Parts: sequence; structure tokens; C-alpha cells
Amino acid sequence: NVIVSSNSKVFIDSMEPVLGYNIVYTPNYYQITKPIDKQKDKDFNVGLFGAIRPMKNCLTQAVAAMTYANKHGKKLRLHINTERVEQKGENVLKNIRALFENTPHELVEHKWLKHSEFLQLVSTMDIGLQVSLSETYNIVSADFVNQEIPIITSSEVPFVCPWNQVKVTKDASAIVRQMRHALGMQK
Repeated sequence: NVIVSSNSKVFIDSMEPVLGYNIVYTPNYYQITKPIDKQKDKDFNVGLFGAIRPMKNCLTQAVAAMTYANKHGKKLRLHINTERVEQKGENVLKNIRALFENTPHELVEHKWLKHSEFLQLVSTMDIGLQVSLSETYNIVSADFVNQEIPIITSSEVPFVCPWNQVKVTKDASAIVRQMRHALGMQK
């Protein structure tokens, strides 16, 4: 008397032959809201939000954001969440912090926020990064889309426009190229 469901068609296709019965596809639902008026500052604000885990590819994305800022003469303010460090992600956070030492850039660490507060924060970003090595949905990407802020994801986030996706990669330069495209830069 058990029904198994998943929000991932890939998972369903992989597991149905193993389990020997049908798995119900239950896609995620996101309630669209009106975008919040954007309050931008002069710095280059990049949102790399969510739990810090090795499969989230956070360090590579931080390197890409810093590379982009350096190439375009901008001060980077990389915004991350630091209250949820999971699956031995402590070294990832330690390395991101070390990356910012002795640079003109700033690492901005946020606690976990209520959704309405998080949307307000997202609305202040110039771009978001969610180039994970593995995903099933990615609510942070949906929040960026909802706030009409460009988001770069991996191909693991199927609802984001392919033009804003990078193949699953640890190549920071591929992420930089997609950032440039999403932000309308020609260089």
C-alpha cells in the first residue's frame, strides 16, 4: 500500500526497472509573486544561495564570480548562506572564505531567512549562480526567475532557459562565459 513519487523524471526512469513498478511523477509547484522593486548598489552582487554541500559546486562558482568581477573591474559581493553546511561541506565553506582573503572583494554571509525576506535579498542581486553537479529542482533558481534576476544554472535544473545553463562542470571559465551572456556583455 505504498506509492512512490519523485520530482525527477531521470530518477523515475532509473528506478522503475529496479523497483518493478510505476513511480508517480510529482513536479514541484512554485507560486509566482510580483517582483520586488530592485534596490541596486554600485558593487557587483552575486547570489550563491542554498545549503553548502560538495555537490553544489560552490567553490567553482565563487571562483567564476571573482573572475568575472576582475575582468570587468567590479568589486564582487558574493552572497552565500552559512547556516546549512551539509554532507561534509565544511571544507567548501573554509575554502570559499580563504578565496576572499586579501582581495578587494567581499564575501557576505547570510543566515537562513524567511521566504519573503529572502525574495527581498534576491531582488538586490545582479545575477545568481546555481551551477550544481546534481539537482532535482532548485528552489533558489525559481526565486531568481520569479524576481526577474538572471540566474546561471547547470543543465541539472531543467526549468531554466538553456541559454542560461552550463553543462554540469567544474570549469569556472564556462560559468564566466554564461554570466557574460546573461548580463549582456560583449567581451
